[in-house]
Amino acid sequence: MDIRLSRIAASIPFLGPWLIPWRGEMTAIERKRIRKISLTATGLGIVAMAALVFDASSRSLPREKRALSEIQDLGDIVREFRIRNGIYPDWTMWQRTLHQGDPRYCDPWGRAYLYKFHKHTVSIGTLGRDGTEGGAQEDADIWQAFRPPEASDRAEVLP
Repeated sequence: MDIRLSRIAASIPFLGPWLIPWRGEMTAIERKRIRKISLTATGLGIVAMAALVFDASSRSLPREKRALSEIQDLGDIVREFRIRNGIYPDWTMWQRTLHQGDPRYCDPWGRAYLYKFHKHTVSIGTLGRDGTEGGAQEDADIWQAFRPPEASDRAEVLP
């Protein structure tokens, strides 16, 4: 078998080591290189499979729970904005962010999360699977309000 064919065979994850003829015209250095290629390809294959399994398990959450988690993450982003700027982002800022195409701003059904801005509170939500107000189970609306911490909620600093 030609050394080029051995290198190609070595790059096949999991099967590469079994397809390479270890006896014959190859030098010890060539065999070592081919072994490294094979191990690297197999390692990358294992990492890719683990990533696919992890991604599939995160997507297996019910969409309602995923929506709640994503709304909480968006609430953290909005709170961070308020800490930096003293106010919550208004509706036009939210729309500008939506138009940038950040996938975090889309609900599990592929629609943009809704944003209601009030002077001291923000509500983020989704209308569920059906995209209309009301409903139950997967069609239920999911909203969460985010408020700044009240003076009584803040920790007091003692002199």
